[in-house]
Amino acid sequence: MRRIFSAVLFLWIMLLSIPFGEAAEQSTAAPAPAPLENREKPLRIALVPVVDRTGGWISRGEMDEILERMEQEIHVPLNETMHWVEHLPYTDVEYAFKDGLKSGRKKSIYADAIRSVSETVPADLVICAVVETHYQREFLSMNWDSSFMVESIASLSLYVYDKKSDKVKDYHASRWERDEYSLSIDVQALTMDALEEVLRDADIRSYIFPISKEQKKILEKAAERNE
Repeated sequence: MRRIFSAVLFLWIMLLSIPFGEAAEQSTAAPAPAPLENREKPLRIALVPVVDRTGGWISRGEMDEILERMEQEIHVPLNETMHWVEHLPYTDVEYAFKDGLKSGRKKSIYADAIRSVSETVPADLVICAVVETHYQREFLSMNWDSSFMVESIASLSLYVYDKKSDKVKDYHASRWERDEYSLSIDVQALTMDALEEVLRDADIRSYIFPISKEQKKILEKAAERNE
């Protein structure tokens, strides 16, 4: 009975994002998500603290902002009641990750490290963001007005390990701007924009709640209508 209730509840949450007319039209056609019916244990998720490869150019506060956005990505409504996922402690994950870095191969060190986290903690899904470039310089232009200029460069990678498929997928994004200063070209704004790109590409929520192709089409169609 609990599994049936959880399946119906999750389907209801998804349908909230669909316009009423379409929800009424599609609700009878879309089957309840199988993962909620079959999952006997919570999905164990390990979110690795943000890795700094910038040489100290990014601040702790900026790294915390990235981590907070990633926490939002893996947030599951009503999880405290339904216990669909289990978020593993950062201290355990960080310790396992650092230990995995020691034995990781140079060319695939982060992929090896998050595999190690999955085995050590253990975890079903491991997510790790690595900030590689976070650079900003300010200077005066050589134009007649000597305007105040900014050059900002940001790049990061996202690594996702799924224990079910035993695969590591990596996603990369970078940004570069050179113009008169504005908040939109601040290096942290570029970093967060790059983060949004890799999160879209990774589609982490599809690991947490896999849905059928039919359900995915319904949600994509609803999203297009809401744009």
